[in-house]
This record gives sequence, structure tokens and C-alpha cells, in this order.
Amino acid sequence: MALSAPERDALLQKHQGFVQKLARCVAREVPDWITVDELMSAGNEGLLKAAERYDPSRGASFTTWAYYRVRGSMLDFVRRVAAQDVRCRVRVSAQAAVDDLIEATLGSRPRTASDPRADAANALASTLEEMALAFTMAEFAEVLAPKAPAPDPETAAALREGMEQARAVIAKLPERERAMVDGVYFHHLTIEETGARLGLSKGWASRLHARALKLLREGLGAR
Repeated sequence: MALSAPERDALLQKHQGFVQKLARCVAREVPDWITVDELMSAGNEGLLKAAERYDPSRGASFTTWAYYRVRGSMLDFVRRVAAQDVRCRVRVSAQAAVDDLIEATLGSRPRTASDPRADAANALASTLEEMALAFTMAEFAEVLAPKAPAPDPETAAALREGMEQARAVIAKLPERERAMVDGVYFHHLTIEETGARLGLSKGWASRLHARALKLLREGLGAR
């Protein structure tokens, strides 16, 4: 059951310190001309949305529920105000994609009764591999961005080889998964924006992104 208006207001007031702490963390990841106060203002928009949609009967704490929504609002703000900074936009898009991946995969992987600890470890390993892949894809996009500084020859050769391998696997992905990877990592759209282009809700877009990275990881591992 959703919270009443007074309950929502109490949550918003209680979690101002939480928003401030997140804003300070995000401020270390973005250009220094973006202030903590600006990030807090954006974060409070995410906090309000989280409070409006929070249902305590589902078992998750409000802090857990709100974390990715508050941080996501801050990263969306950074993408808007730093629209001309391609490198910043690439990095922030990657951070948002990884956040979305973690949120989408938390508790979503099946567990076996025989050895839940091993199953949890395998799930964590797979998620970490997909997170690393998300950042690697962002690194490719950053190097390809206009006005990007040229890497040293050895790094450039390694990136070209990796990009060629990734492109070959991406080309073999199903159409919607391929469109998701292209939108998020090469056109710097959010997962929600890319999903909207495909006619998907944010929830389904998140699932598609997670599946696309899983298939991409498996395809690269098979090469």
C-alpha cells in the first residue's frame, strides 16, 4: 500500500541528510563547476518520486528503494547541464547504466537450494563482469568522441582491437538488444530514453539492458 501524504512528507524530511551525502559522493565524479547544492536540488526531485512510489509492504527499506532514484536524478541533471561536454556525458551515462544494471539484477537471479552461497557468488561475479563491460563500452565511446585526446599507440591499438571484437558481437545481437547497446553506449542516451524509442517502459528497458550486456559478455567470452 502506498504511503499517505503525511507519511511521504515525513520521509522527505527525514532523508535530507541522505540526499546531501549522496550529492557529495556524486560531486566527486562530475565536473567541479557543478555544485553540491545543485545536485541536492536534483536529488530531492528523485527523493519525491521515490516517496510517491514507495510501498513498504514489498519489504525493501526506503533508503534501498530511494538510492538509485535519487542518484539517477542527480546524474540526469549532470547530463543536461554538461550536454556539450562529450567526455563527461559518456562517463555519466556509463555510471547511470551501471547503477541501473545493479538495481535490475539485485535479487533477480535464481538461487539453488543446494548451495545458496556459491550461487550468490556466481551471481555477483556475473554482475561484476557486466559492470566492467559497461565501463569498457563507455571507454570505447569516449575515445571515439569528438575532440577526445589521442591515447598512446599501444593503448590505441588495444582499444581498436577491443572495439572491433565488440562491434562484431553487437552486430549479432537481437535487434532490440543491439538498439539498446547502440543508444546507451554510442549515442549517450539514458536507458529510459532508449527504451522509449523502442516503445518500452523503464522497467522493461532496464531488463533489456541487462540482457543485452549478458549476451554481449557471453559473445565476447566465446571469441
